[in-house]
Amino acid sequence: MCTVDKDFELPTLIHFAAKFGFKELCAKLIDLPDASYAGKFSNRYRQLPKDIAKVHRHWELWRFLESFLEMVGSAAHFVLKCSNFRYRGDSMVD
Repeated sequence: MCTVDKDFELPTLIHFAAKFGFKELCAKLIDLPDASYAGKFSNRYRQLPKDIAKVHRHWELWRFLESFLEMVGSAAHFVLKCSNFRYRGDSMVD
C-alpha cells in the first residue's frame, strides 16, 4: 500500500480530477484498486474529492462521487453484516 502525504492540496489523482472537473478520469480512477481509500482520503484542507468537486461547482461530478462513496459504504456494511453469519451447507444461519 502506498503512503499519501496529507500536506498536499491534491494528494491523489482523484483529488486533482475532482478539482478540474475531469469526470471521465474520475470514472476510470474509481475502477482501480484502493479507489475507495482515495475517495475517503482528505487533503490538507480536510476535503474529500467530492468536497473539492462541490467547491469548484462541478455538480455532476460531485453527485457522481457522492453516490460512489455511498455505494462503497453500503458494500462495506454488507460485507461486515455477512461476516457475522455462519455457513451450514447451502444456507446462512445466525
